Amino acid sequence: VLLDESYAACRAITKERAKNFFYGIRLLPVERRDSLCAAYAFFRISDDLSDDEEITDKDERLKRWKALL
Repeated sequence: VLLDESYAACRAITKERAKNFFYGIRLLPVERRDSLCAAYAFFRISDDLSDDEEITDKDERLKRWKALL
């Protein structure tokens, strides 16, 4: 269940943030589509953590993000 929920969260991030990409990969088999959504979500979150000027504790958040990996 946790894996299915994780893939669902990744799909939601991809659908919200990369609409054209999301609809383009819908033609792929589910396993490949979910893998691409997971990769996209990972890099989207990583990029947001590093680029967001409003985050004052960037170093700490990036350290926690790295520890999760």
